Amino acid sequence: MTRGRFILWLSLVGASGSSLWGCVRQSDSGTTSDSPSIIPATGTTRPTGLTPAQVKAMLIEPVTGSADYYMGNHLSMNLRLLLTAGGTYSVTWHGCEGLDGAAVGTWKLVDDRLVLEPVDSQGIFKHHPIRILHIRVLEGKLEQAAFPALALVPSQDLPTFLKEGVSDFTCFRPYQLTDTYLRLLAD
Repeated sequence: MTRGRFILWLSLVGASGSSLWGCVRQSDSGTTSDSPSIIPATGTTRPTGLTPAQVKAMLIEPVTGSADYYMGNHLSMNLRLLLTAGGTYSVTWHGCEGLDGAAVGTWKLVDDRLVLEPVDSQGIFKHHPIRILHIRVLEGKLEQAAFPALALVPSQDLPTFLKEGVSDFTCFRPYQLTDTYLRLLAD
């Protein structure tokens, strides 16, 4: 769901009297993202020149055999994506009032994209599934981080990502890779 559609959906829900409206904090620019971009989209690259095994090794934590990714505004939109080395995934969307959607299925690499094939989708993911994530590698100091410096961009959010760059609101990133940590690295 793009930011514009999300804000429209949120305003419709708010107009219907839901308490969900009260948990969204708007910035001075009128957007719901409180996470300014630290890295522009031009500071990322496709994982070209890497084998599928190398890309998979970047996506999955070798010790646990899984990886946890986050995307959201830390208020009404909190998506968690769990990938396993066995090729399965789960994604959840938590909002102010609890679980808004969940999906489970399998994933595979196709060129520079992660293709998600849901087996079961509930809530918001039943009507607005996430099927393709564009893999982007963050350049610079982050290459030395203890976790993968990746951004996984949902196809429907690619225009926003290209305009606004890497932030919690524009792409999935390793759960440990928060904007606070990025600010420390940028100094």
